[in-house]
Amino acid sequence: RVMAGRSDYFDLDSILCENEMVPATFLTDAYQLAWLDPSSVEKGANLEEGTTIDIPLWLANVFQKPGLVTLQAPTMHGSSMRGHLLADPTVVSMYNSPYFYRMGLHLLDKLDGSSKNQLGGLLGHTYKTRYRPIMDKSLNWGDIDYSTFTKTLTDDEKELFHAGHDSTIDFEMWKNNNKKSKIEATTSIKQNRKRKRKNDDE
Repeated sequence: RVMAGRSDYFDLDSILCENEMVPATFLTDAYQLAWLDPSSVEKGANLEEGTTIDIPLWLANVFQKPGLVTLQAPTMHGSSMRGHLLADPTVVSMYNSPYFYRMGLHLLDKLDGSSKNQLGGLLGHTYKTRYRPIMDKSLNWGDIDYSTFTKTLTDDEKELFHAGHDSTIDFEMWKNNNKKSKIEATTSIKQNRKRKRKNDDE
């Protein structure tokens, strides 16, 4: 799992997240990297300074460390999505943004100034607002088909939902088993009392 923006090498979701595309602007000419730009005609040419293209997050990490690129927020954290989430996060489907939080945590370490503060605020606001309704549904839906609802959640929210839902099912099973045990115990006591009375009468 991802904690504080760090990925787990053996976690499939972390691997998929790091293949998400992020806009990167090159701060210098990049030797023979024009092939990274889909619009480039000469794939073996240099990528010119100032060019902005979408590249996988893992590659953006490689280029940013030596200061070759600056990164911008991807579509899932962009102005359009941000507007919808700030208005009412609970009605926004995350179907096309399964790694919204995970990707956001990665980017927090790589953005500066207002962009970093803006993204941090968006992540916190979205999570806090969506948390309660997700938990309410997970604890109260029982055996109802919830697949349509979970399709609108991020991967982290799905884990949250399933954890709550599974704990509710486990509790109901424990409660029913406990009730059954009490009934069996009561029945056994009554039968013993009947036998004792019968023996006393004899």
